Formats: sequence, structure tokens, C-alpha cells
Amino acid sequence: MNRFIVTALVSVLLLTACNFKDTYTMQYSFIAEPSTETVLTPRPGGLQLSVPFADFTCDAQSVKAVLNRDDAALRITLQGTETGQRCSQRFQAEIDGIAAGSYLVKVIYQKGNTAIEILSQEITIE
Repeated sequence: MNRFIVTALVSVLLLTACNFKDTYTMQYSFIAEPSTETVLTPRPGGLQLSVPFADFTCDAQSVKAVLNRDDAALRITLQGTETGQRCSQRFQAEIDGIAAGSYLVKVIYQKGNTAIEILSQEITIE
């Protein structure tokens, strides 16, 4: 009986000490079309994003978008194989699973060894 109570207490302490992570889903795509308008639209539980690039790698299929959250900052980093030829691309993303609150959304293009901040905007998700 005492062993069971000790095991239960240790389990409870471990679970409360853990830092639970939120789970987000992000679907993204690149569209090879000229565009000049950046759109960031909050919606219940998530956001929609569209960002144009005029000087982007022509190998968009190699580009991976990684979403990171640090407190109230959501950062999307784009990184892939750079090409000598440059192309116009539009990056579109939908992110779901975001709790209500105010967030700073950043899009960073990792062009070779240089990190270029493309977008930095505050939004409120209800």
C-alpha cells in the first residue's frame, strides 16, 4: 500500500513538473506567381498567411517551413536549396491549434547564411 502511494506521488510530481507543449498544425505551399500583397488573417484557433517573394530560390520544392513558438511569438523559418537563378514565389500557410491571445508573427527567410526577416506583425486570435 505504501509503495503504491509513493509511486502515485512521484508520478504526480513528475507530471506537474513537465512542461506540456502545445500542438500546432501548419499546412503551407509555394505558388509561382508574382504578387505584392502580404496578408495575415487571424481566425478562431489559427491564422492564414500569404507572403510574396520577388527574390526567391527557384527550387521552392526544397524549401521547408518550420514553425516555432517562444511564449507569444510564432516564428516561421523558410530554408532550402538556393539557386543562382531567382524566381517570384508566394508562400501561403494555414496554422491551426493556436490558443486565443495576442501573438507576434514572424516570417524569416534563411537565404544562405543570412536570415532575412520578411514579416513581423502582431495579431490577436480569438
